[in-house]
Amino acid sequence: MLTIFKKKSLATMIAGLVACSSASALTVTSGQFIQKNKAQALKRTSSLVVNSFFNDRSLVGVQKIDVLKNAVSAHSKMAMPKAFSYRIHSPQFLPGHPDRSSGVNSFSSHFQFTDADVVSSANDGRIGLGGVMRYILPPLANGKPRYFLLGDFTLEYDSARKEHFNFSGDATREVKPINYGVSGWHLVNHFELPSVAYDVLNATVIKASDSFYLSGELSWSPEMSLSFFSEKAMYQVVSEFSMCAQDDRALASNSVKQIPCVFPQITVDDKTDEVSVSSGAAYTLAVDLGVATGRAIKRADYFVVFIHKGKRYWLDQAMQWVEEVVPAYQGALVDFRKIKLPHPILPSGKISSGSEITVLFGVDSVQNGVFDEPSRLSSVVINFD
Repeated sequence: MLTIFKKKSLATMIAGLVACSSASALTVTSGQFIQKNKAQALKRTSSLVVNSFFNDRSLVGVQKIDVLKNAVSAHSKMAMPKAFSYRIHSPQFLPGHPDRSSGVNSFSSHFQFTDADVVSSANDGRIGLGGVMRYILPPLANGKPRYFLLGDFTLEYDSARKEHFNFSGDATREVKPINYGVSGWHLVNHFELPSVAYDVLNATVIKASDSFYLSGELSWSPEMSLSFFSEKAMYQVVSEFSMCAQDDRALASNSVKQIPCVFPQITVDDKTDEVSVSSGAAYTLAVDLGVATGRAIKRADYFVVFIHKGKRYWLDQAMQWVEEVVPAYQGALVDFRKIKLPHPILPSGKISSGSEITVLFGVDSVQNGVFDEPSRLSSVVINFD
């Protein structure tokens, strides 16, 4: 059986994974937030149509009047892309927008996390996003165009947003946000009027040793719905997104070269790290892959392997466990959730009680049938009682 890879062995990769999996504090210094609008849902809930998007770079030196009116002819004739990328600001970010208030618009990021936990520190932090979306509304009776702008967001977390909401304090009209999938994550608009613009629904968080991934759906918040639209617009999904927030120093210090903003995860019954299961009992082994990057990786290797008493068994493309080194899949790195895998099984049969195995799921960015750098690797330890 082959055990040595080109460039680095799997053992080296695992050692690198373990060495980087400390729970020390990490700081968000860069990344991107990618928003994909649902055009029909936008129009149905708010009459809004995307007119232009000003990314962080295009906002430097631009005055408020430019965002509102002057650039209409330059932008309105362009075909709108399907995805819009907001840059995550560093803690050292300084606003560069004349005629806009420093500290009110365009916040820097102040967000610390550990690879063991993201949400526990999120209540005290915020992530600043660079970008402004301009929407067009139906024109006035005299034909004059109307615009609606959202941006200069901060991404924040507040668990209280999941608890309840009353229309005008009327207890008979209580809404339970959690029934809609409200996660507590939300986007605060700072362009002109500071207000919560979106609530994040059905959030997914995947942690790594140097970064974390957040994805979900964006719905109109109660504040936005009741101020500008209607009660029916509240918690209606109008966008989806994925985000990569990383600590650049931690990324650079990895002993193994990592693919930025790509997050494999392997779970047992939705649990990570170390899990105990009863021998012979039913359980679900599944993999997730979070991809939050504008760089398309079209040719990659996917590997799944489990280790039992020092011996490695690989999942092949027929979803069978074999002893030779093979990729489970080859193709583009794409965002997906909960792909179920067959239970680890030895040539002699099932894993016996008292055994411990490590199951790994990894991806690389070179499609050659060899697990090499740059790569990303995740693992879970299963203890069979």
